[in-house]
Amino acid sequence: MLKILAWAGLIAVATIMFFQNRSFKKVNTTGYGVVSLELAKKTKGETILRAWHDADSNLPVKANKMIKTDFFFLLFYSWVLFLLSNSLIYHEKSLLLNTLLRMNLLLAPLAGLLDITENILMLYNINHYSQHYISSSLFAWLKFILAGWVVLVCLVS
Repeated sequence: MLKILAWAGLIAVATIMFFQNRSFKKVNTTGYGVVSLELAKKTKGETILRAWHDADSNLPVKANKMIKTDFFFLLFYSWVLFLLSNSLIYHEKSLLLNTLLRMNLLLAPLAGLLDITENILMLYNINHYSQHYISSSLFAWLKFILAGWVVLVCLVS
């Protein structure tokens, strides 16, 4: 039952994010998406936010909503990766892969925590863009690396 709930939540939130992103792209003439901000260092991030504010004052508001939706997405993707790794542990005969799957039980929630940190920083930057910019790129890259690793281990096992 938990697996069904986790997958249903992941699919539902991913669908919402798909339509939010499509709506964002329709009005965004800057060429910079939320992922661009996510991975941007200080100078590039400030450029993106300035471009959004100059192009359309609604862009930062839409980005803000997308990032808030991402809080639900990260909850579900880290939960699905955790549940998937946990269920694969019981079927994996290789000691190495079984150990890596057990490590995933820590890495999946850690990726979620990194995503939370990244989202908080992006929300701060959007809401205080003319003040001190704090890059979220380190947290974003670490999150992508950890989540990618967890998926890779699940696929190989």
